[in-house]
Amino acid sequence: MNAANTPSEIIEKIMQEHECLRGKVHRIHSVLAQPEPDQEEIEVLLQAFLRALLVHFSNEEDEGFFDDVTAHAPRLAGQADHLCLEHRQLLRDADELCRFASAGSPSMPWWRELRSRCHEFSKRLMHHECAENKLLQEAHQSDIGAYD
Repeated sequence: MNAANTPSEIIEKIMQEHECLRGKVHRIHSVLAQPEPDQEEIEVLLQAFLRALLVHFSNEEDEGFFDDVTAHAPRLAGQADHLCLEHRQLLRDADELCRFASAGSPSMPWWRELRSRCHEFSKRLMHHECAENKLLQEAHQSDIGAYD
């Protein structure tokens, strides 16, 4: 963890980033729900989402968030490692969504497929974020008095 940030500040930053990602996902789904979605708009939104996801995962990993969690609660190391591995898969999947959106030829079946892929990706991302939030809470509880 960056020495200039307290654990509470790091937790707040990660929670804000999670909220920002949820907002981007909501916007993507809003565009996809339109009767005639705009392919260029969805491509731009997906690319912006991928960039935000890259930054978010980098912030979690490179700023020592996971290292700090495991330092305070070594029993959480396995969960933290698993979440880091999920980052790689989620990034690959988000990149694939971007490629699918840019390579497609808009037709009703294509839009349905893109909607379906985005929906499935969103469910997995939200599940991942819930697991991160749980890890944060468990590490915070260890930090404020629970002993390992």
